[in-house]
Amino acid sequence: MWLGVIVALLALVPLSSQLELDAQRATLKQLDPQSVTYCGIASCGNLGIAGGLEVTDELVLEENEFGVNARLRVINHGLALGTREFWFELRSEAGSRVESMRGLLTLTPKGPQYIGFFFTGSMEELAAGKLVLGY
Repeated sequence: MWLGVIVALLALVPLSSQLELDAQRATLKQLDPQSVTYCGIASCGNLGIAGGLEVTDELVLEENEFGVNARLRVINHGLALGTREFWFELRSEAGSRVESMRGLLTLTPKGPQYIGFFFTGSMEELAAGKLVLGY
């Protein structure tokens, strides 16, 4: 009987470490407006947030009468949970800012993850410029 009690108590050790790991995944560091890092969408790669958030070059665009709904796919390597804000800038070939946009990413344990944002121009304007991600 004592052996069963000892084994049951030892089984609580992995439980406590798992609960600590789950708590870390649920605390997502938010965007600091005073310290924003920008990178080109094609060159972002792995961001040092959320335990490893990888930005892919898969950009899904849907044009409507008001502008373009865009979604940028990311891979959630750290299995983080929560919602985080990102900033986007569309820059012209000369490097001047055309438009700034706010994007939201809601991280879930499974499935594809996308940062969604809205651009008020056309798909051609979006394709002609350089899209930059701020995180």
